Amino acid sequence: MNNNLNKNDQSLNPQNTLNHLSEKWHVSITSEEFARKLDENDSLRNLRDEFYIPKVGGLPKVDKARTDPQSDSIYLCGHSLGLQPKRVRKLIDIWLKDWADLGVYGHIYGTNPFAYCDYPCIPTLKTLLGAEDNEVGIMNQLTTNIHFMMISFYRPTSKRFKILYEERAFPSDEYAFQSQIQFHGYKLEEAALKIKPRANEDCIRTEDILELLKQQGQSIALVLLSGVQYYTGQLFEIETITRAAQQY
Repeated sequence: MNNNLNKNDQSLNPQNTLNHLSEKWHVSITSEEFARKLDENDSLRNLRDEFYIPKVGGLPKVDKARTDPQSDSIYLCGHSLGLQPKRVRKLIDIWLKDWADLGVYGHIYGTNPFAYCDYPCIPTLKTLLGAEDNEVGIMNQLTTNIHFMMISFYRPTSKRFKILYEERAFPSDEYAFQSQIQFHGYKLEEAALKIKPRANEDCIRTEDILELLKQQGQSIALVLLSGVQYYTGQLFEIETITRAAQQY
């Protein structure tokens, strides 16, 4: 969406952006017309057609007498399970055919050899991570990888054993944190240090994180924050927080 906003302006946030557009279009921010204009001006709106969107009639717990069964549902669970891309079935069928035709040779021969299936993703992922090709491996599941990471980075001692993370982290992330704490013989109420927003606020203030690090940094063994918070979408100031954490 091109709205003549300075993308490098760090003071911008969703609320300011929406207010700017409301003034520009002379439309109330709470109106249906405003929502439609957002959609019309979204440069990514064509990507919607690349996914299967469940029809209302096929979903459970729907009052079919009050809805059009053939209408698209409003899907808000993409941060949990994304919608199925329409190309997925075709791509999977290619691998299934190679498996049928080549058997074990499909590991190293065929359209996309199984053993190297992650290679096409590495150039993009290494850019996101700021890493080299040989430092990136795509494998396992989220929780498994968190455990692997914590084996290396969570080395608790008698004085430094706490894990700092945000309240309402992705559920399986929190289970992994708690599992590691208990595996090392510590009690959750002593070692699980959760930071949460202030009363009547949705986002965690960076200054509150920094203050907690100042107060308890000497007993914190690991700081584990999402890049983007699962429930609120808050973008944490990771560089600032990391720099502060390293002081302790």
